[in-house]
Amino acid sequence: MRCIALVNQKGGCGKTTTAINLASFLAEEGRQVLLIDLDPQGHTGLGLGIDTEDMKRTIYEVLSGEITMTDAVRSVKGNLDLVLSDVVLSAFEQVMSGAPEREFKLVQSLQGLETRYDYCIIDSPPSVGLLTFNGLTAASEVIIPVDSSYYSLHGLGKLLDTIQIIEENADHRLFIRILATNVDRRTNFSNGVVETLRSHFPDRCFETVIHNCTRLREAASYGKPISEFDIHCNAFSDYRRLAHEILRQEDSLDKK
Repeated sequence: MRCIALVNQKGGCGKTTTAINLASFLAEEGRQVLLIDLDPQGHTGLGLGIDTEDMKRTIYEVLSGEITMTDAVRSVKGNLDLVLSDVVLSAFEQVMSGAPEREFKLVQSLQGLETRYDYCIIDSPPSVGLLTFNGLTAASEVIIPVDSSYYSLHGLGKLLDTIQIIEENADHRLFIRILATNVDRRTNFSNGVVETLRSHFPDRCFETVIHNCTRLREAASYGKPISEFDIHCNAFSDYRRLAHEILRQEDSLDKK
């Protein structure tokens, strides 16, 4: 099972949007996919049209040891399963204060599911705390969505430094890639951000770029991935291309 965490301490960079649409496209390509929401905002469920009212089985209960991951899984469609989150997850760091192996609760809860799923996609909160740490220790790969803004570029270096510290402390190496998001091809600044990313991190950037697209926001408001909302828009082509780029790496990973 390839476990991919989407991480960035900056909000609004497309983490949840990418998690939803990447998971959906991978599922449509015939892969068994588990999507886990580690963000207390719980937007992943909303973005997939799941009724999040009166939730009793969420990732919080899984991480706290009350239920198993299997107990919390909800089928979304075809090959796509989801584990929901809600605001109660905000208390996780405080509740786990001083608990042994608190950084490894997620990886422990995934044991036994390695052969059930081909992919596990983890949507992280917009912070680098205990929840994100759990996502990183469970993952083998990291996608950092970076939108075309000065603040995103400024924060990227610090985020990479933070991930390196986590890698060293947990003795856990991660394959890190950067995904340019919300790119407005009409502006020189936006295109310049993409070129800056590729020049500074030539081996870490996806070939795929996610362009700014109003239809993505509309799809989220209807609780649908873009593949079920508008197959003719740029976002559909972009996220399908991203999924295919990730799928192409399967052969090289199998050879390792």
